[in-house]
Amino acid sequence: MKKSLIIDIVRKLDRKEFKELGDFVKSPFHNKSKNNINLYNYLELHYPEFNDKSIEKKAVFHRITGKEKYNDGLMRSIIHSFGNLLEEFLIQLNLKKNLRQ
Repeated sequence: MKKSLIIDIVRKLDRKEFKELGDFVKSPFHNKSKNNINLYNYLELHYPEFNDKSIEKKAVFHRITGKEKYNDGLMRSIIHSFGNLLEEFLIQLNLKKNLRQ
């Protein structure tokens, strides 16, 4: 995840936006996956620095799934799912900003 678009985008969110992302991810209306919530919670621990060691795919996988054996296909699926949520969140955020203007 070191060179992940997700990390690049999340780094650019200010604290308020990052917290709103958490509310969005934890909302059962937008998300039904516990892995997405676990990934957000993990990212929250390392926000905004995200040093290389803390965001290695294998380390993240073990923390969010609790599984010992790394499964790259599952990790890619989790990243993809979280990326879709992040995209939906950014659309909502942009809509709110445009409505305020």
